[in-house]
Amino acid sequence: MLDAEGIRLAPRTIDRIIQREGLTRRDVAPAPAVTRFERSAANELWQMDAKGHYPLRPDGQCHPLSILDDHSRFAVGLVALPALETGGVRRALTACFEQYGVPAAMLMDHGVPWWSATNEGGLTQLSVFLLKQDIRLLYGRVRHPQTQGKVERFHRTLGERLRWWGVPTDLRGFAEALATFRAE
Repeated sequence: MLDAEGIRLAPRTIDRIIQREGLTRRDVAPAPAVTRFERSAANELWQMDAKGHYPLRPDGQCHPLSILDDHSRFAVGLVALPALETGGVRRALTACFEQYGVPAAMLMDHGVPWWSATNEGGLTQLSVFLLKQDIRLLYGRVRHPQTQGKVERFHRTLGERLRWWGVPTDLRGFAEALATFRAE
């Protein structure tokens, strides 16, 4: 009806108007989470994910790799990778293991390079490497990023900060920005 009169409102604006007028039903709203998911000690579980990719000049990409301790939310690793491939991720993980120890388990999504759809167990060279370190592998549900809520929230804050600072245009600039963000 508004559209027919040439009035265009963003969906979020419409939602706010409906809520302000008291036209929402609280009895059908999703209930808030009852408890927070958190391991009881450091190194019981690390969450690992890559924050998409950023284009670099003149031609290239940066794939920020985040590795968070589930208990403390400490970023045990935040690395600027030129490609999301086994060798780079393995080197980043090895550096984390040497500095902070080996976690009991790691939680990841079904992305490359830690999951493969070509075999029944989803095994990749990287997942086999992790299993050889006696790390239990846990995978979130497909298309359910909430399983890795801590690392997803970390990525949201990282993305906001990069936009605020100005997204770097080369890999060295990304490495410096990620080191600054991690220290902050």
